[in-house]
Amino acid sequence: QNNKDNQIDCDGCNAEGKGAETEGKETAEAEAAVAPEVCGKVTGNEFLIPRRLIFTHEKNILERKEPSHLYNNVQRTIQMYSKFWNQSTSEVDVWFLDNKECLKLIEQVEPRLVQPFLLEPYGAYQGDICRIAALYLRG
Repeated sequence: QNNKDNQIDCDGCNAEGKGAETEGKETAEAEAAVAPEVCGKVTGNEFLIPRRLIFTHEKNILERKEPSHLYNNVQRTIQMYSKFWNQSTSEVDVWFLDNKECLKLIEQVEPRLVQPFLLEPYGAYQGDICRIAALYLRG
């Protein structure tokens, strides 16, 4: 999380991005607990976690604009994050994956997950598998 000085505050790190100290002594566990690249300065619009929205559904709701209640929910979510991130809705990085795109992505990342994806009867769990592959590929 960013603080006022654009420094990362994270467990196990101090403001200089060094490992935590225990009773005045740095410990191997504290140093190993937080990778150096996680603790440090963040400047401008650079973020450690990409500002990207990943949606999944059987069909691409953004293209089809139906079902309307789901389309409206997706639009509200994009608007909410654009406001929070101080971006216009057109600037928000949105990745909508339908089942066809999910299959391509899963096959690219880990082909052994294709069969579980296809056999999973619950769409939300299919979406979880797809988003894991998407996060692995693009963060």
